[in-house]
Amino acid sequence: MAAPTHITAPLHLTTLTGSTTYVLADFYADWCGPCKTIAPFFSQLSTQNTVPGGLAFVKINVDEQPEIAQKYSIRT
Repeated sequence: MAAPTHITAPLHLTTLTGSTTYVLADFYADWCGPCKTIAPFFSQLSTQNTVPGGLAFVKINVDEQPEIAQKYSIRT
């Protein structure tokens, strides 16, 4: 099993969603307290449940990937 994939570019996410049936995304910010609280649980879920080509867990930093955040209407 695998740790969550950190998305580094819009094309990275597009490629992953094109090759995986389900993608569960955690949109976060480094300064966000609740995001830090959720992070270990999301990581544990990823480690236990990732299925290559079937289910992927990704983390998207909204400060580093504003284009993706805007596309999915992530505001806070």
